[in-house]
Amino acid sequence: MSDPTWDHYFIPGTDVLRNNFVDAAHPHGITDKDTLASLEHDISMIKMVEILSQPTPPDTEFDLAYMKQIHARIFGPIYPFAGQIRTGPDATRVMRKIAPDVVDYAPGDPAAPMRDYYYRSITNLEPSAEHAYGLPKKFNYFLDAPRPNVVGALAATWGAVNQHHVFREGNTRSQFVYFTQLAERAGYDFEFARFAEDADLRAEFVDARYHHQSTGTAERLTAVIDKALTPITPDHPVDRGPSLGALLAATRPAKLARAAQQSPSLQPPHAAPPDLDLGRDTGRGVAD
Repeated sequence: MSDPTWDHYFIPGTDVLRNNFVDAAHPHGITDKDTLASLEHDISMIKMVEILSQPTPPDTEFDLAYMKQIHARIFGPIYPFAGQIRTGPDATRVMRKIAPDVVDYAPGDPAAPMRDYYYRSITNLEPSAEHAYGLPKKFNYFLDAPRPNVVGALAATWGAVNQHHVFREGNTRSQFVYFTQLAERAGYDFEFARFAEDADLRAEFVDARYHHQSTGTAERLTAVIDKALTPITPDHPVDRGPSLGALLAATRPAKLARAAQQSPSLQPPHAAPPDLDLGRDTGRGVAD
């Protein structure tokens, strides 16, 4: 994307992302949010299943360049910015999501107020993201490590990767593909369908990621990821059993209902976001 401003992501005069569903009347893409959300969801699910149904090349380095390839494959039919590092924000605005407070309140507590969860500033985003995505190779893709170290390393890497949120849209879906393949490289089957909308681990996972964004600690991510990992053995080979139909049924209604609400906003912060050193190993995982 050539324009360096955040506002360029949107179709002029709207709050709808520029997209590839163009015609003579819609030179920047369709402008109906519900239609775009429906197309985006269905196409991205198909592309995710296509990728995960194929063997991961054995020489995959799981670096930032590889994540860009994943994002481009999933979202290339949908968005012109697929596979590109996001632009924005400027000095007065920060990228954030708003969700219930899971730092000072227990997850699911109905008394929890809403709070801001910030993503990393655009300043030096790509070099910092390169560092985070370099952790798997640095630690030999967690091969031959004890299970607690593998789980902790996956969680710490996922937290750092998520905090960067390197794409304008589609970060979580790209992360599921990336970490499913990375877990398989380490010898584990990652049950990604358990993290789909309304699945049994979804709420715990979302809360754990928000907790990491605010605290920089990965204990909650470690706990939830641990529940979804099964060692790959002759008795338990990799099986991407959940069908595309099951994933669509599990995710589509909630995705459409929350499309606008869940889109990251770019607003003045209520408080200064923490400046976490997210790329540095903190003693959790395979470096112990």
